[in-house]
Amino acid sequence: MMPEGERPAVHHPEGQEEEGMALLQNERATSSVRPEAMATFIFGGQKALARRLQAFSFIEADPVFDTSDRKHLDQTGRYLRSSEKAVHLVLKCRQLGMPNEQMLDILNTALDEITPIDVHIKMAIPTLMHQTTPEQRAKWLPLAQDFRILFAYAQSELGHGSNIRALETTAKYDPQSESFILHSPRGESAKWWPGGLGKTATHAVVLARLLVGGKDLGLQSFIVQLRDMQDHSPLSGVKLGDIGPKLGFMSVDNGFCSFDHLRVPRENMLMGLAEVTKEGVYRKVRREGSGGEKILYGAMLDVRAGLVERGGATLARALTIAVRYSAVRKQGFVPASSSSSSKERELQVLDYPTQQQALMPLLAWAYALQITGQFMRRLYRAYLEDLDLSLLPEVHALSSGLKALTGDVVSGGVDTCRRMCGGHGYMLASGLPELFQNYTAVRQAEREGSREGGGNRERFEQDTILIHPPFLPL
Repeated sequence: MMPEGERPAVHHPEGQEEEGMALLQNERATSSVRPEAMATFIFGGQKALARRLQAFSFIEADPVFDTSDRKHLDQTGRYLRSSEKAVHLVLKCRQLGMPNEQMLDILNTALDEITPIDVHIKMAIPTLMHQTTPEQRAKWLPLAQDFRILFAYAQSELGHGSNIRALETTAKYDPQSESFILHSPRGESAKWWPGGLGKTATHAVVLARLLVGGKDLGLQSFIVQLRDMQDHSPLSGVKLGDIGPKLGFMSVDNGFCSFDHLRVPRENMLMGLAEVTKEGVYRKVRREGSGGEKILYGAMLDVRAGLVERGGATLARALTIAVRYSAVRKQGFVPASSSSSSKERELQVLDYPTQQQALMPLLAWAYALQITGQFMRRLYRAYLEDLDLSLLPEVHALSSGLKALTGDVVSGGVDTCRRMCGGHGYMLASGLPELFQNYTAVRQAEREGSREGGGNRERFEQDTILIHPPFLPL
């Protein structure tokens, strides 16, 4: 018997592996596409491509980032391995002097793993940068950037996701104690889905209805400590945990959290655009050069641009597997009379028009989505630099439509790639089932957002300026 955890080695018949390599080399030799030139174009120039290749070499050379055990781990094992990789990644990137944004954009691609700290870097830190006062940034941002505290982003609730008007968590101001009383009035009010909330986060940016002097002033963000900084146990008044196994993203601890009259200091309300004074007076604040409330909507545009770009990359990965499989897999014969050879020739699956008809249009989609995602990112940066708020309606419509389109095309495309690989596509070792499972979560979130947000455009535009879309770990 084999020791537990070990797997049998795969032995290829003599010459079979060499034949597969020869078939791939022949396909590349007959193509007019120059891979290096295409890669340089797709990834934004030679320097950007060099950084990306360096990241891949960096990951592949480090045994901590090995993925060979991933298909054999349960949810707890996946989370623990992902957490180990996340910590190691942060330490390695510090050694290289690599900023957090570059660490996510490049190294996570090479790492091939969603980690429990992704939302901390991608959503919580930008929130602290753009929705806080200078004093709040000085206090909280260094702690977050040094990973001394870890944030979740708690917006969605069990009863409501993208329909943010209906969120039920409340933050009632008490002028006597100069604090907010955070409360979840019923079970459906519990925050539900935030990545990193189940086990990892020490703090969260929590969206709650601001109640001052008996008036409901709408949604506001609060910095809320969830766990003790010494033993990581939940604080009194906080009930939280992991939501359990999911279809995909098994390496992330999506969690739930509810509050029972938890007191939060007044200074923990994010007051970059609105504030509550000690006496309980609410007022909006316009800070010079901020662009007002609508500048915060740019964060949502960036998230949506990332969805499109990463969607294209996900589809490209699935196609890489499916097209290479189609090139080396053989099925059926060309009769000797129809062949230049005197012997029957076995056909590559890629030679069949039905296989090409299924995969080639998706290949075009993969390029189109990545290029479109990059265009949206450039549009977002121009929006931040010029603060041209007249662009908002068009940019909002484009980003919303592209998010929905990308979800449908990529989710369906990855599944098509899986089916076009026959029985091999059914195996976890192919990589296709996990790609499909993970990206299905993106499509599911888009469907929920479309259903809940429909028909409320005017109110939607008022409410979304202070929030990010519901989080699934992308």
